[in-house]
Amino acid sequence: MSEIVLQFCAFPSFWGRLIDYGTEGEVGHVDALTPDRSQLFGAQHDAGLGGAPAGVQFRPTGYVREAGGYNLLRVHLACTPAQHDRFWRFMKAQEGKPYDVKGILGFLAGRYWHDRGHWWCSQLHTAGLEPKVAGVFPNRLWTRFNRLTPQELLLVTSALGRVERVLT
Repeated sequence: MSEIVLQFCAFPSFWGRLIDYGTEGEVGHVDALTPDRSQLFGAQHDAGLGGAPAGVQFRPTGYVREAGGYNLLRVHLACTPAQHDRFWRFMKAQEGKPYDVKGILGFLAGRYWHDRGHWWCSQLHTAGLEPKVAGVFPNRLWTRFNRLTPQELLLVTSALGRVERVLT
């Protein structure tokens, strides 16, 4: 067996606080921990975090702490090697794509403004876990992948995997 590890946290930045407020959650961001545990992969609005540009990028694991991240949780999702490979192939194919600012604003306004080829964090990881990509979620989610907040993705994945609190 293999595993996909998602790391959830909250950030004290303007966008982090806005997402926390808009979703009433304890976490407002999610990244995937690379298999070798050396990097995090996800979509960030802020350029410069971990030395990477804004958008979908690999960042060093320490960037969360450097940016003041808190409420760190990791969810370990058991999967087959084939699911693991499909998940990471999908993730790597998204590298360099822009952050979905318009979609986030639409999300907060209750409208569908998702721009194809643009991602925010939970939207990206939910899409990678769905049955048509990696198949870690055993069934199709009955909401659009662009409607799942980091807090809701934590809820869904915590029911499927082991949760670990990461001390900071």
